[in-house]
Amino acid sequence: MELQFISKALQKRWWVVAAFVIAGVLLSSRITDSAAQQFRSTALILVQPSNESVSPSLANQPDRYVQSQISVLESTILADSVAESLGDPETSLSVRRSTEFVQREDSDIVEVIVTTSEAQRSQLIAQGYVQAYLTDIERRTDAVFQPERNRLQQELETIETDLAAVNADLARAAAPFIATLGTETPVAVPDIRVLDPDAATRQTLLLADLERVSSQLDAVELTAGQAVQTELVQQAQLPTEPVATATSLLRIAIIMIMAMLGVVAALVTARFSANIIDDRDIEVRLDQPIEARLPRVKALTFGADAALQEQDTSYTNGLDRLAGRLELASSVVGSRVVLVGGSRDGAGSTTTAIALAARFARRGNRTVLIDADDRIASLTDALNAPVGDLGEITSAAPELGPTELPNLITLGISPTAKLRRLDGQAVVSALRPVADIVIIDVGSVLESTAASSLSRHADQLVLVLPASGQSQDGVNQIARTFGAINDQVIPVIADVPRSRGTRKAPTTADIAALPSTPAPVEEAA
Repeated sequence: MELQFISKALQKRWWVVAAFVIAGVLLSSRITDSAAQQFRSTALILVQPSNESVSPSLANQPDRYVQSQISVLESTILADSVAESLGDPETSLSVRRSTEFVQREDSDIVEVIVTTSEAQRSQLIAQGYVQAYLTDIERRTDAVFQPERNRLQQELETIETDLAAVNADLARAAAPFIATLGTETPVAVPDIRVLDPDAATRQTLLLADLERVSSQLDAVELTAGQAVQTELVQQAQLPTEPVATATSLLRIAIIMIMAMLGVVAALVTARFSANIIDDRDIEVRLDQPIEARLPRVKALTFGADAALQEQDTSYTNGLDRLAGRLELASSVVGSRVVLVGGSRDGAGSTTTAIALAARFARRGNRTVLIDADDRIASLTDALNAPVGDLGEITSAAPELGPTELPNLITLGISPTAKLRRLDGQAVVSALRPVADIVIIDVGSVLESTAASSLSRHADQLVLVLPASGQSQDGVNQIARTFGAINDQVIPVIADVPRSRGTRKAPTTADIAALPSTPAPVEEAA
């Protein structure tokens, strides 16, 4: 599905999307809040295992270790501990229901998320979980290393006891010598290895054992401290703003889903609509590019004769592109005969024919503007053109009416005109000597007798299509009907609203009082 089609479909059927959104708002408004405001507090814990404290498989896969610790956090035992530390009215069930544990993506950080109806309660539960978990980590670490710690401490106590006994033996052996130190004939204390060789040997061995066991105990304590590298990254904060409740999120989801359904409905209805959806669709069906788009102009809403006046730049630029296309289309001997017809009633062919004729007249071209729409004589009524029978132009020159533009004259259509008997080739040949360019308004091309009679002999057919409301079948029928002169068909988009009846032609004062601001253009018929 082309982006251009999607854009056009949504522009033209925005009301479908709007209807679905309104329905979603109404539906979501029927959902009532089932709980009070909720406050969320979050604490962060960094959970990193040590290679010495866990199995190699967990050490090499930290995510698995983090998941195992989340299982500990979610355990009933830990919830009981949190509830006990907080006291009434908290229970194991209440703290567990309000808490969620989430591992941050690609990290070893676990979020402890607590949501309750009270800000301080959320903070206390989050802090309680963090403290209980860290305490449990210490307890489990002690459980792993305590047996070894106890064994080494007991061995250390035994060594210290034996060492004290050996030191006592050595002290007794040295006592007689020490007693003489204060007399007139002191005796030097001999070396302990001489004094008591066995005791001295035992002392040396015990001191070595004491150093060895002390080192082992220090190593155990160090290993225990590095067993699990878990630490608090962020304390639980006291929330100041409530979070969106599940009901609020559900309401938003309903509105978004209805909006998406509206977009789908708009695209589906546009795809299967009987009307043309965009300019590209027209170009494909007619096998011709759209030459120009004539915008809405407020002045033209008063009547087709307002097209004789100078319009805003955007409108005249469109006319210039169309006129340039007519002049460069092909080599024509004599004057150029151009038909202007609409793809349906109210497409804007009369307004376009008058504006195009006025454009050529202002640039010095002798221009004749003819009304050949035997169904709705819009041009005749709007310009008060003298009526005549186009079919008799080959035998008698009709009376042409002047306009306020010196180079533009008009011919209206008689109510009794017999256009079914037109000799298209003879009529076109008779019109060529009359002026530099002859523009004929034939009305709706699918219902116009003049269009079918003159199209094979005229130089171009300007096909005016409305910006909206054009049926696909109508364009397809035009493509089939005028397929033989396809290269001479020049499609133009007229951005005009549907005709709502014939308007009274404005006076000169009406036209003079018109603002210059561009606005919607409307078919006069």
